This record gives sequence, structure tokens and C-alpha cells, in this order.
Amino acid sequence: MMGYYIQMGFSKIMMSEKYSWKEIFKMNFHKWKFISLGIIIATFFHGIYDFNLFLPYNTYNECFLFFILSFGLFIGSFMINEGVRLSKELMKKTITNI
Repeated sequence: MMGYYIQMGFSKIMMSEKYSWKEIFKMNFHKWKFISLGIIIATFFHGIYDFNLFLPYNTYNECFLFFILSFGLFIGSFMINEGVRLSKELMKKTITNI
């Protein structure tokens, strides 16, 4: 999940064609916003997973693990599809600029 947000931060920078100081500030803010968001979301999901594993006397451990992993795979498939779309868009842009 963290990789998706890092990609989002850097892909917006690579797609921008404006380089004024105001645009550079916006791009850097955008980059660090997505990197921070990726770290927070990855920490949150990892914390939920670990919290569930370390609960004493948790009788629903398998159900929670199945739910967390299924949700992660669902969100992960969305993120992979979006990453592939962004990569194709960047490739088209770099090919047309050459």
C-alpha cells in the first residue's frame, strides 16, 4: 500500500510540465503528502493485523485474518490496476516527448 502512494506522489511530479517556484512547491508538497499518507495507511493496516494476532484468547482469530487479508487483496488489486494505468500514461507521454 505504501508503494502505491509513493508512486502517486512521484507520478504527478513526472506528469507536470510547469516549473515555476510555485509549481515546484506544490509538487513537493504533493509528493510528501502522498508519502506520509502511504506510511500512515501501511502502519494502520499492519497494526490491525498485528493487534489481531496478539490478542489473548481471541476465538475469532481466523475470521478476522480472513477479513483483513481479503480486504487487503481487494484494495491491492485496485491499487495495482491504477498503477498500471498511470505507468501506461507516463510511457505515452515520454514517447510523445521524444
